[in-house]
Amino acid sequence: MSKLDGEIETLLSTLYTLQSSTGADTTAPTKPKPTSGKKTDRFLEIKTGCIQRLTSIQSMMMESREREGELDPKDVIRGQSQIREEIRMLTEEWRDLDSLYRIESRKKRSKFTQAELQSQQHTVLQLNEEIKKVKDLQRSGYGKVEG
Repeated sequence: MSKLDGEIETLLSTLYTLQSSTGADTTAPTKPKPTSGKKTDRFLEIKTGCIQRLTSIQSMMMESREREGELDPKDVIRGQSQIREEIRMLTEEWRDLDSLYRIESRKKRSKFTQAELQSQQHTVLQLNEEIKKVKDLQRSGYGKVEG
């Protein structure tokens, strides 16, 4: 149980680092920063949603680990189902984010600078890594994780 808590804490700290390195406000993640471009707004909106959902999933996993022996088995199953659903929705949001990035990066005359596109690529890749870690942690509750 302490190993899982340590992994979740590591994921949370990585998440906050990702958030601060991509320019998101770590103190008020509910409101994306206002920008001039519509596509930028959409990218930031989805990115902020992904980060919030990832944080929510990690806190649900920590809470379920802390209250592991106290809950009714039906409540445990309900909680695990909710976590799986959140992970599914997070994956869909990430796909939207990745799609926005890929469409913009293929354009000959992108309205973003090369540095902004690299920042978006870094964000997309790092979020994907965090999602994979959360999926592995979630699966570890059911058995060993390989890899």
